Amino acid sequence: MQVLEQYKHIFEFKGRYIFLLSGAGTGKSYVMAQRIIADMLTMENCFWLCTRKHHTDVGRSVFLQVKDVIWETGLQKYFNINKSDRTISSKINNSKVQFTGVDDPNKIKSIAEVTHVFMEEADEMSEDDFDILDSRCRSKNTHFNQLVLAFNPPEKTHWIPVRWFKTGTIMPEYNEPLKWSENINNTNLEYLALRTHYHHNPYLPQDSKAKYESFEKHNYAFYERYCLGTWLTSMAGTFFDAQHIKYGTQLGRNIIYLDPAYSMVAGEGDYTCILKTSYINNKFHINNCTLKQNMIPNEVLDNLLCITF
Repeated sequence: MQVLEQYKHIFEFKGRYIFLLSGAGTGKSYVMAQRIIADMLTMENCFWLCTRKHHTDVGRSVFLQVKDVIWETGLQKYFNINKSDRTISSKINNSKVQFTGVDDPNKIKSIAEVTHVFMEEADEMSEDDFDILDSRCRSKNTHFNQLVLAFNPPEKTHWIPVRWFKTGTIMPEYNEPLKWSENINNTNLEYLALRTHYHHNPYLPQDSKAKYESFEKHNYAFYERYCLGTWLTSMAGTFFDAQHIKYGTQLGRNIIYLDPAYSMVAGEGDYTCILKTSYINNKFHINNCTLKQNMIPNEVLDNLLCITF
């Protein structure tokens, strides 16, 4: 199998954790399918558990990706593919891969002898989901256990950057592996973080690249996260709950005006707040903010016109 040069590190690294940070179109899902297939062909008793937050999603994405790569590479004669229970097993050794969601934690806890875990869209999962999967990945049937977390970098307050990347102050350079380790109870845990860019995927169609780049003008928070693969900035990562719309009026595409009745700060009078937002994962993210005390209607209009798209 031909693997993109920037992803060779994930085939060589034998440490406990791998983090794949990237936006769309980088090929990380495809290369993870290649990695899983390669392990099943070359390792005895390898058991990959592939997960997403919801069981229905893992069947439509990760399972189909692995199955398709098997057929594309002409390796179908080496595998048994069971669509009904979403398992793929090797015909030449005792290795297999199982696909499931983490929406039923008890189901995960009943799975034994897991050697490797792949968490697709890991940012959609909770920290408890991760801890359960981490605790299941402990089989001695292979010479190392490993968890791979693939995700579009979320806001800096998300549990992933808080737990491992110093609340988003750490961001790997494109295609440059970032490695570190820590010692816990006399056990050395090794980490690898790899960040990739859609520009470095030669197989991505040109029209897809053009579409991604168009988001820079129309929806920068989306572009920042899903195209550049960066943590959402401090302003873009500020949550604005959807329920707050009832206090104001939506003014055009991705513009929300908060009525002073909602924006009141105790002892400071009325404040008017105008936000340009993006809607990601069922939450509004602030891209641009204008906040002023006792703003008159004409100033509201002027500030709306000054917000850049």
